[in-house]
Amino acid sequence: MIGNFIADNAATSPITNLYVSLHTGDPGEAGDQTTSEAAYTSYARVL
Repeated sequence: MIGNFIADNAATSPITNLYVSLHTGDPGEAGDQTTSEAAYTSYARVL
């Protein structure tokens, strides 16, 4: 369902930033973007 709003400018709140990040484990239901996020040398999220 979220895919319907990625490029839909007519949506009430279209996604403006989409990040790709690496996690070392499942963030789970209560997790957020930083839960289990990898922390390797020269690693950074991609916008």
